[in-house]
Amino acid sequence: MAFFSKYKKELELIKENIKYSQQLARIGSWTYDIEKNETYFTDEVHRILEINREELGNRLNNFLLFVHPYDMEIVKEATRKAEKGEEYEIEYRIKTPNGKVKFIHEKTITIYAKDGKPVKTIGVIQDITERKLIENNLRELGENLKLAQRIAGIGSWKYDAVNNKFYVSEEMFNIFNINPQDFPDDYDSVLKLIKRDDRNKVQEALREILEGHTYSLEFRIPYKDGTEKYIIGRGEPIFDKDGQVVAAIGTLQDITENKLLLKELECKQAELEKSQTKFQVLIQESNDVFEIIAPDGTIMYISDASEKVLGYKPEERIGRKIYEFYDEEERKKVEKMISFVLNDESKKFRGEVVFTTKSGKKITLEVNLQNLLHEPAIEGIIVNFRDITARMEMEKRIIYLSYHDELTGLPNNRYFRERLRLQCQHADETNTKFGLFMLDIDGIVHIHDFLGHDYVDRLIIEIVKKMKEFLGEDAFISRYTDDHFAIFISGLKTYEEYEKIAAGLTNLFIYPFKIDK
Repeated sequence: MAFFSKYKKELELIKENIKYSQQLARIGSWTYDIEKNETYFTDEVHRILEINREELGNRLNNFLLFVHPYDMEIVKEATRKAEKGEEYEIEYRIKTPNGKVKFIHEKTITIYAKDGKPVKTIGVIQDITERKLIENNLRELGENLKLAQRIAGIGSWKYDAVNNKFYVSEEMFNIFNINPQDFPDDYDSVLKLIKRDDRNKVQEALREILEGHTYSLEFRIPYKDGTEKYIIGRGEPIFDKDGQVVAAIGTLQDITENKLLLKELECKQAELEKSQTKFQVLIQESNDVFEIIAPDGTIMYISDASEKVLGYKPEERIGRKIYEFYDEEERKKVEKMISFVLNDESKKFRGEVVFTTKSGKKITLEVNLQNLLHEPAIEGIIVNFRDITARMEMEKRIIYLSYHDELTGLPNNRYFRERLRLQCQHADETNTKFGLFMLDIDGIVHIHDFLGHDYVDRLIIEIVKKMKEFLGEDAFISRYTDDHFAIFISGLKTYEEYEKIAAGLTNLFIYPFKIDK
């Protein structure tokens, strides 16, 4: 009895060891008796499933109730194998009654009778959820790293200096535009992938790193199609326990797009600077003056042409109110202009003002204003003006000549017809009279033929002089053709007075005209 008692005690210890060993290892086991079609599950199986023993029973198919639907076919096939005594090894998921999903690794072994017939299938199931989650996380991190490297154009590498071996990430193949199986793993072969002009500095960088220094450099990788990539490389040494450099680790980043954008930006900047230089030259040489003023009229900027046009240097006007430089009447005009563009930034204003230069000369300015307070680069009202004094005088001269005879300065045919219309209208409205005298100078053609055009001009001038002396400077005398004159006389009361004027005009031509040579 003592022997059996000892044996029973040892058996209990073994069972206890198995129980806790399975619990610590998260491994449960089961035995399927093929002949009896019964299954025995250890307590750890129930613990893994988070159920009581009664919920599982002794039927192998009962286990299927806890298998994840997505893995059901795999486990069903494994169950059929177990029932036939075939061995298998699978991974799948289970779903506990409270909805928790666990990953399971299961492996079986078959026990055979002496006649070779399978009698039992023994299986172990291990809860590998924690390991699987770590693997999945690592896998996801790895995929994320690949994706991040691809998006950023960054590849990672490691160089084993002891064995002269290169190890690279997947993105490195994209950077070098080379198939993974064709990528070399030794230093000399990798160096040949670098643009020839940049190989020396890459070699120097590796020497630096093998001496224990970090590095960063830029180089190029040529492609077969003639294009090339710009790469920035960074690296640092790896030391062994004795402080010796045994490897190097680092990254390569494809900066081609940024490099090309930078080059394009530099070209654009150069073009901009060139345009700005041209603009400055044009402004300096221009007769147009440009100002930027604040809403209160303070001059914030003025171009160099200010001195040429206004007589004031830019520094004499900047910081002062624009109104200070205008007389009272003109100042009101400027105030209205500024108020107009301040009230509606979408509208521009064009007008004319009279400006007194530093020397005291009055000039007429054509002024253009635009509200650009909303533009960050301006933040003010743009005022552009030019001196149009000469142009206005020319316009006045043109208008004058269009209504006056160039030789005598008398009103011409156009002026005469307009004056006649107004004179008639006035006479009708006021019931008054006026006299119209038409004077035809005969013989002008003969004088021109014998003495020339110059003598004719001087004769005409003398005739006009005589008429003005007789009629007075305020009389309206028109030369409406080369040798025809028209005279308006008004304000006389009787016809005799008008006849007296006519006789006087005729008497002007009784005596010869003396023309100096």
